[in-house]
Amino acid sequence: MTKEELKHFLDKLFPDFKNSWESEENYSKDDNGNYTYHGLFSEFSNYFRDNFSQITQKQMQELFGNIEKWVVADPNDKSSLVNAACTCFLENIAGAVPKNELLKFIGTKSLKYYSHWDK
Repeated sequence: MTKEELKHFLDKLFPDFKNSWESEENYSKDDNGNYTYHGLFSEFSNYFRDNFSQITQKQMQELFGNIEKWVVADPNDKSSLVNAACTCFLENIAGAVPKNELLKFIGTKSLKYYSHWDK
């Protein structure tokens, strides 16, 4: 999945994320609009934490279902997509959202990574 496809996936699943992404306070993209997987997941983690109480069960299932597929597909964390999902999303939300709510959706491989940070 390219970073553009990932952005499209997030925009489609979380339509309000577009406002956060396009905000002048988004430091995860440069003046020309260029960004990385890490920047995209970093900004999305802020959105996720800030809007956690409004995120639906369907959105959680689709988001964490895909993250689990990506992590399982690259268990050695070599792709930028997987590394960013882990280091700039799972790490960033650890301890910031109710773990008991995440446990309903997070997959086994993702949980293994997440658990290192949720102390």
